Amino acid sequence: FAAGGPDWPLGPISMTDLTAADPTYIMPLLSSATFLATVELGGAGNPETAGAAQQTMMTKWGLRGLAVALVPMTAGFSKGVFVYWITTNGWSLLQTLAFKVPVIKKIVAIPEVPKEATIGAKASVVTKRQIEEKFGEAPAVHASNPKLKKSKKKRVSEEDTLS
Repeated sequence: FAAGGPDWPLGPISMTDLTAADPTYIMPLLSSATFLATVELGGAGNPETAGAAQQTMMTKWGLRGLAVALVPMTAGFSKGVFVYWITTNGWSLLQTLAFKVPVIKKIVAIPEVPKEATIGAKASVVTKRQIEEKFGEAPAVHASNPKLKKSKKKRVSEEDTLS
């Protein structure tokens, strides 16, 4: 671009110098918005247990916070980085939306998640009493790896392998 390459006038976003930061904050905002859209529209699926649902929500809230924090954290980055990020986030968003379409899922052989498996599922909690019933109050723990029986195989010499 410095040698007189093409100029892409996109309103307030001047693309004459991709090494400069975006003074308007449009590109950091657009990058975070496409990232957030991908997080909101993709991901979660059907968590199998209440614990997984809680973990999924915590992850989503963490990624939402990251999307907001990325704007001031990356505001000084060059426009070229944002061109890359916005493009890849756009493709990720398109892929996320495409894989929600049943016809496309069928073409690429993505199985449907059975709803019956998630409706009555409960988290499995093992108590100390259950462990003690199965293994005793003080289960024996090996201090080292158990000894394995050595097999009586004939060792192969170098002369055998070279001929």
